[in-house]
Amino acid sequence: MTTRLLRAFGISYLPNRLHPNLAFARVSVLGHVDEETIGTGSHTENSIGLINKSTICSGLRRNLIDGPATSDRSEMNKVPPQPAIARLPFSSGFAPALACQETLHFLTPLTWHVGNLLMDRDTELALLDRIQAHRKAGRGTDTASSAWQQHVSAYISPDRLNAERKLLTYVPTVVGLSGLLPDAGTYATTMLGDAPIVLTRNQDGKFAAMLNVCRHRGAEVATGCGSAALLSCPYHGWTYRLDGSLAARRRPEHFGELEENGLVQLPALEQDGLLWVSGTPDTEIPAQPLQGAQADLAGFDLGGHRLFTSTTFTRPINWKLVIDTFLEVYHVPVLHEQTLGGLIYGDYSLFDGYNEHGRMIVTRTSIGDLDDQARDDWQFLQHSTIVWALQPSTILIYQQDHAQLYQARPGAHAGESIITVSIYVPQETTIDDSHWQKNFDLLVQVTDTEDFVTCAGIQRGFASGAQDVVTFGANEPLLAHYERNLNRLVENASER
Repeated sequence: MTTRLLRAFGISYLPNRLHPNLAFARVSVLGHVDEETIGTGSHTENSIGLINKSTICSGLRRNLIDGPATSDRSEMNKVPPQPAIARLPFSSGFAPALACQETLHFLTPLTWHVGNLLMDRDTELALLDRIQAHRKAGRGTDTASSAWQQHVSAYISPDRLNAERKLLTYVPTVVGLSGLLPDAGTYATTMLGDAPIVLTRNQDGKFAAMLNVCRHRGAEVATGCGSAALLSCPYHGWTYRLDGSLAARRRPEHFGELEENGLVQLPALEQDGLLWVSGTPDTEIPAQPLQGAQADLAGFDLGGHRLFTSTTFTRPINWKLVIDTFLEVYHVPVLHEQTLGGLIYGDYSLFDGYNEHGRMIVTRTSIGDLDDQARDDWQFLQHSTIVWALQPSTILIYQQDHAQLYQARPGAHAGESIITVSIYVPQETTIDDSHWQKNFDLLVQVTDTEDFVTCAGIQRGFASGAQDVVTFGANEPLLAHYERNLNRLVENASER
């Protein structure tokens, strides 16, 4: 048995004996899954491989990342350089997103502990049983009833994009984990579709969301994230409390008795460590927006995680391609042959649907260790990574000791996306921040120089008119589940 495990996606070394046992509350049978039953900035072509240095927010501190920190890699085999990113032009004001390295930088072993997380042991073992059954079958994986095709127009059509902007503005969306607003008196800003949003946690600890629009002349009252007693408009100095109410106007005698001038309130819900918001005031957020996945997520104590760092950048790809790349592992042995290919399997994945949302269990190559262990000794998260696709635009990934959040939204046109990558780590941890920073740097490197570079080529191919549809195989059930349900949501948005 190996003594160290290289984590897939958020890559680092960890001792094999140190691991959490986390709760999962939904189990489905091995093998065939009937998907229909389960699930009723402005930079363009030259911006790939670049990170906007001005948009990195680390909790309440702002930070710049220019490249990966070096670490001891004496025990690692070198991998070939990645010339694709080296060929790409860089533009003024941007820095390489971890520019081409001769080797990937990995972390040395660290002692790791995550507090008392809940676990349903029977469910954990049932999930491992499903994986083992696929392994015994040979290259098995959970499948949909058949392959499914998506129209290319979904990725290039201006009309489709307009409908998606409308959808993204009103559909309740995960805008972050609770740790985005770690304390009373903190705020953060974001976008939902075309709506600028300011998120706050007032002095009572209550989470709120408002349109980030001053009621005087429409300027944004906040940027980035931080702590403040009041939000102050930078244009004329009107101030607002963190609950959105108007605190003061300069020279109020010139404005007479005006109607309510507080910031426009938005539907907001904090639940299971997730922050849900709709960018449309008259929208209702369901009591259980996770649609059944809340039991699945409850044991992870996401509310006990803090935002370590986050970055936002623009790429020349449709925003849905950002989501799509995380929804199947079929590509891993090919696209990630030199990085993740030896760490996670392109088979043996599990799929479960939660109405419009979905979950995939990704199997690590260390799963073979179970063959020499008694079933009662099996550990679930030690040999897997969990990916949740949360409609309409969020990917939540849980690694052994931290959570990763990918969020995507449209850019200026259908061939441009704005991507936010965040890493949340346990509040109660003795691990040095350098560990998390290196994990984050590697996370960005692999996805940006492999996935998103490839997606840029896909986007060019879509624009060429070479094909009318793309095909999602039966072995890509979460991908088909997500895109089919998104189509339904877009159609409903068009009827509003």
